[in-house]
Amino acid sequence: MLRDDIANNSLERQARILLLRFAVHFDKPTGMPEELYKECLSAFNSHRGKVEWQEDAILKVLQNYKGDHP
Repeated sequence: MLRDDIANNSLERQARILLLRFAVHFDKPTGMPEELYKECLSAFNSHRGKVEWQEDAILKVLQNYKGDHP
């Protein structure tokens, strides 16, 4: 099975991928900086048990990161 680089997806799709990975404890996806992954994981944990809030929290981290790293 080929593994896609997460950076090739929209931010919304990246947030969903991360949400699913965090929920089932998968490894960091290919193509994501470690610091960004940890920030997203922290956002996920801050909203644990509230799936729609978890995804939104992760998406906000990704949007902020993209704004800081064009």
